[in-house]
Amino acid sequence: MSWKTKPAALAAATTAAVALTASSAQASTPFSASGGTGNMVIHLPGTANITCTSTLSGTMATGSFSVTAATATGCNVTVTPQNLPWSGGINGNTITMYFAMKTLGCTYYGTLTGSWPPAAFVSQHVNGSGGILCVSGTTVDATYAFTQP
Repeated sequence: MSWKTKPAALAAATTAAVALTASSAQASTPFSASGGTGNMVIHLPGTANITCTSTLSGTMATGSFSVTAATATGCNVTVTPQNLPWSGGINGNTITMYFAMKTLGCTYYGTLTGSWPPAAFVSQHVNGSGGILCVSGTTVDATYAFTQP
């Protein structure tokens, strides 16, 4: 392999290690992310918590990623991802990710900021729109371990 074609390696360690290879052109690499049972909680003040198992998948390049598919299962109500793809970024030990989930007639959305690795979002404020049932002061907790399929 010549010095002109040698790829640069990017390694992001998570609960399950993520090993991504990017060329000098910052090629995207597929990823999946999950956190296990109850890894996403939408806290609706004064009502109830919505606890789900959530998965993400998409592509990742050096310092950024795009979530092209998301799920929320095992919830006590229907929760549906909205506005995909979601964009995100990783800078050192900080991860940011756009988030939008619809439940109970309201879409809760915003940019989550957390620690990395793994991706851990704690008490992240989200906005609500789309219905009279939207609860102000809603927060999200979620943890995801990113892996390369």
